[in-house]
Parts: sequence; C-alpha cells; structure tokens
Amino acid sequence: MNNIRAFELNDFEEAARIIRDGMCFETYLKDDNVIEAFCHHYIAGYLKEATEAYSYVINGKLIGFIITKNTDDKLAYSSTKIDELNQPYFIELSKHTMLPYVEKYHKHIDELSKYIPAGKGEILLFAVDKPFKRQGIGTELFRELSKHHRLERYSVVTDSDCDFQFYEKHHFELCAQGDVDLDTEIMSKHLVTFAFSRTLFYSDERHDEDYLIRANANEEILAWAITSRNLVDHARAIHNLSPICTAALGRSMSAALMMGNNLKSETDTITLQINGDGQMRGLVVTANNKGEVKGYTKATDIILPPNAAQHLNVGGAIGNGTLTVIRDYGLKDPYVSTVGLQTGEIAEDLAYYFASSEQTPSVVALGVLMKKDATVDKAGGILLQLMPNCPEESISRLERNLRKMYALTDLLGEGMTPEDMLEFILEGFDVKFTEKKAVKFQCNCSKERSERVLISIGKKELEKLRDEDHEITINCQFCGSSYHFDEDEINELINSI
Repeated sequence: MNNIRAFELNDFEEAARIIRDGMCFETYLKDDNVIEAFCHHYIAGYLKEATEAYSYVINGKLIGFIITKNTDDKLAYSSTKIDELNQPYFIELSKHTMLPYVEKYHKHIDELSKYIPAGKGEILLFAVDKPFKRQGIGTELFRELSKHHRLERYSVVTDSDCDFQFYEKHHFELCAQGDVDLDTEIMSKHLVTFAFSRTLFYSDERHDEDYLIRANANEEILAWAITSRNLVDHARAIHNLSPICTAALGRSMSAALMMGNNLKSETDTITLQINGDGQMRGLVVTANNKGEVKGYTKATDIILPPNAAQHLNVGGAIGNGTLTVIRDYGLKDPYVSTVGLQTGEIAEDLAYYFASSEQTPSVVALGVLMKKDATVDKAGGILLQLMPNCPEESISRLERNLRKMYALTDLLGEGMTPEDMLEFILEGFDVKFTEKKAVKFQCNCSKERSERVLISIGKKELEKLRDEDHEITINCQFCGSSYHFDEDEINELINSI
C-alpha cells in the first residue's frame, strides 16, 4: 500500500504539530502561544515557496512530509489561501520579537547557500513525527522526490535543532557549515547550520536481472559496478549458507566477476582463495570474462554477533590469514599472488592486494543485504582503478565523492542500479559506459570432467576404490552436484587407462 500522497493544505495544522514535537523549542522559548505561532508561520513560509510537497499518511493521519521547490516548476499552492490559514498565528507572532529572529536566520541561510553547487531544486522542509522516526518513513519521502527528479541536484540547509544526520546517511555532500546566534528579548539561541547537496538517483523501476557495467571516467579512472542478488541467493540456497557465510561468498563473487571482466580470453579464469583461522576457515571463488562465477565457503553455518559497525561480522568469521589471487591464462603455470588479510571483510583486502601486488590504486566496495527471512535482498559491488595519468585534481574529486558513501549496502538499499552507483561515485566526471554484461552462477562440472579426475588418480588407486566400496561418488564443492559411478563404470575407466 502506498502511504505517500501530495501534501494538502488540510495537512497544515498536523505539519505544524510535527514541527513543534520534533524540535526543542521549550529550551529557549517559554510561551506556548509563541511556539505554536512560530511553528505555523514556519510551515506557511515554506509552503508559499513550494513547487512540490508530499505527505506520508497512516490511517488518515499525517506522519511525515517533505516540502520542496524546483526552479523549473510553478508554485504548488495559493499564497492567499496559505495566508488565510496562517493569519491568526501571524498576528500572534507579530506581537513579540520573534520576527527579527526569523529574518536573521534566513539572512544567515542565504549566506550559507552561496557555497552550495548550482542545482535545480531545494528541500525546504523535511520532517517525520517523533514516534515514527527511524522506521524508514523519511527515506520513503526522499525516494518519492527522487522518482520525480531523477538525476537533478537538490540542496538542503538544516541545523543542529534538526535531524541533520539523515542527510549524511543518505549520501548528501556537506558543502558548508556555519554558526549563528539568534537573540531576541524573549529567547536566546545558538545554532550550528549545515548545507548539503546531492544528485538524486533513485528510481521506482525494478531491476531483477544480475549484470555488470564497465565504464571509464575522463579516461583517468576505470570503473566496474555489478548487481548480483540472484546469483548470490542461488549460492546461498545450494550451499545452505548462514547470513555471514552468504555475505562473505557474495562479496567475493561480485569482486571476482568484476576482476574477471578484465581477462582477455573466454577460457581465462581468475580465482580468489581466502584462508583464515576463523570459524569459516575461508572460501574459494572462480570467475571468467563471460560473466560466469562459482564458489563455496569452507564452513556454511557460522553465526556471530554483529561487528562494531553493526554489520554482518565477515571479518570475524574469516579471521587472520591470506588472500591468494590466481590468474589462469591457459599457460603452463598460472600467475599466483598472495597477500596477508587486512580485515577479512573482503573489499579492504582486495584494495590492499591491488595496491601491493599490482601497484594499482583501487577503490573496492562490496555489499550483501539480507532480508529478515535470511534470503538475499540486494548484492553488488564497485571497483574503481586509477590509471597512471590520473591527475591530483581528479583524485581529490574522487575522494570527496567517496566521503558521501558509508557502505555499499546503503546505495543498494536505495535501489541504485550499477549505472546509478557509478554516476553517484563519479559525479563530476565524464562517465562513459563501455560494456554491459549479464552475470550468473555457473559451474562447469559434469560427469565427463569427473571421469577425467578419476582417470588422473591412476589404475591402482581406482582398483583399490572399486574393491573396497564397489562404487564412487564425486561431489562438486562449487555447486553441490553429485556424480555416481557404479562398479561397471569404474571397470570401464580402469580399462581405458
């Protein structure tokens, strides 16, 4: 059920109540009539500027709202009707010395706004009823705005009286910060103000397919991004993995697919082997440049408390150990490189591998988001590699962009596609997408390959297995498939040697 609708002027009173309940006016205003009048005047002022506004309603009651303006759109509400609604509160407010407070605050905001990058839109007011905070309602309102203004830059100015952490969580870039003292005869208040800005990417489209995107930015940065929910959930199901093991394997498979995309031949493979002293002991993942990957964890049912960031404790499950990268180009010997694990969280370990073994500064972000029923909700990754000609200015810009992102699961949770994620991280660069490829979990095991494995162990060993058990079953670690050979089939293999 969609709880979001257009903001109506009938929401005016409830919106003012939400503002009053959510801000600490009582700490510096002692008159209830002044507080009530100020909250209504606050709402009315922004509604007169608004070109768009949305309400979040549950059982007919306003729970949250967002009021915005866009330079390309017309005003959404009649100033005359807003003035009629606000008239009694304006009269009450004009009796006191609150209006200079409002004027000084907005003058300060205008000064701060000079430091915000140019954009088409502005979030004027954004609020959620106090009992309903941290339930995703603010996120849904922000997504509603994003659906209508995808790829447009929006800004917002907020302060220490408000939930400014919401904007940090949703990857807004902090453009400016200031202090303002607001004193009148009836109150004294010091505020820290913040100006944020970001381009909106969220769309309401469903992206059920798994695929990988390759791009370059300014011919200075090579970039890959992937969405891999289906293949990770498939691996979870066939191996019966716990959430921690699912996250470890899912991150590694996403990384291997992006790394495998750089292989030259379809027969080339890249293998990631992680060995640790934790309960999981490690994992193995193999991918090629056709978008195919397979993998398994050495233990499947590990359960640990969350880590310090309250995420799945993959590093704790893997422990201390090594990461080995094997590149098999079909030559006599594959290229093998081993580095020590830095955190066991996969992404940081791969970034260290690229820097130390390949001398390529890289950004690696990997994520698996689980549902409450322990199935996979979202999975994906980003890989950025700086080319030798990348200038310091571009490196600095990339670093600023990366500060907007706390965890890849946040971007995946917003519904971003691989294209969205690269545009977000590489905002300000000329991003050119050069390839899009479907990816899937694909194991190349077969009974014929199993026959070749049995033949390779030699005639005597096969005869011993036949005489002891009269049958042989080979189980594939990667996909769980089983291949059974009865006594007659074993004799045929012995005779063929």
